[in-house]
Amino acid sequence: MNTRWDNAGFTLMGLLLIVVLLIILMSMLSPFGQPVRFPTERVDEVLGKLEWGNVVFTSPDLVALGEEVLVRLMLSPSKSVEQLESEMASLMPVNSEEVRISDVMEAELEGVAFDITALDEGPQAVSNQETTFWEWTVVAKQGGKQTLRLRLFAIILLKGERVPRKVGVYNYPIRVEVTVGQWVAAFIGTYWTYLLATIIIPAGLFLAGRYRAWARARAEREQRDRELFNRP
Repeated sequence: MNTRWDNAGFTLMGLLLIVVLLIILMSMLSPFGQPVRFPTERVDEVLGKLEWGNVVFTSPDLVALGEEVLVRLMLSPSKSVEQLESEMASLMPVNSEEVRISDVMEAELEGVAFDITALDEGPQAVSNQETTFWEWTVVAKQGGKQTLRLRLFAIILLKGERVPRKVGVYNYPIRVEVTVGQWVAAFIGTYWTYLLATIIIPAGLFLAGRYRAWARARAEREQRDRELFNRP
C-alpha cells in the first residue's frame, strides 16, 4: 500500500518538474516561437540604423590665464565638413569627425582646469536641413598644459524610454599662458602666510630697528650741536 502511494508521489513530482521546465522554455520564446533577443542585441540594432553625419568643433590650442573663449560644436547629418567649417567662421583651429547621429543628440564639455558655462544645455532635436550646435564659454583657471574633453551622445529609444549612448569622445590639449604679473599674484596668493612669516615680518622688524637707530643718532647729533651752540 505504501509502495503504491510512494510511486504516485514520485510520478506527481516528475510531472511538476516537467511542467516547470516547459514554462521556463516557453518564457524564452516569443509569441512567434522565436528566441527572445537580449537587450544588447536591441541596442546594436538601433545603433546600426543610425545615420552617419559630420561634426566640427573649435579647439583653441593656446589661451591666456583668465581669458574667456567661446567653444562651439556644429553637427549635421546632411552637410559636408566644408559647409560646417564655413558656417563656423572661427579664427581658432577647427576639428572634424564623422559620427552616428540620432534624431536627438547631446554634447558635453568638461575640463578640470577650466570654468565652463554651457550656453546651450541639454539634448537637442537634430534637423536634417538646419545645423544643430552647442556653445560654451571657457575660462582657464590653471596655467600650463591642460586638456578639454568633448563628449557627444546619441539619445536612442529603448523599451519606450529615451537613453543616451556615447558616440564620440574628443580630448584636445590646450596650453594656458601665464603672465609675469599673474604668476606673481598667484604665488603671493598661495604662499602669503609663508611670505608673511619668513620675509615680510622680519624685514619690517629690521627696517623698524634701523629707523629707530637712525632717529636716535640724529637726536644725539642735534643735542651735541645745541650744546656747542650754547657754549660761551
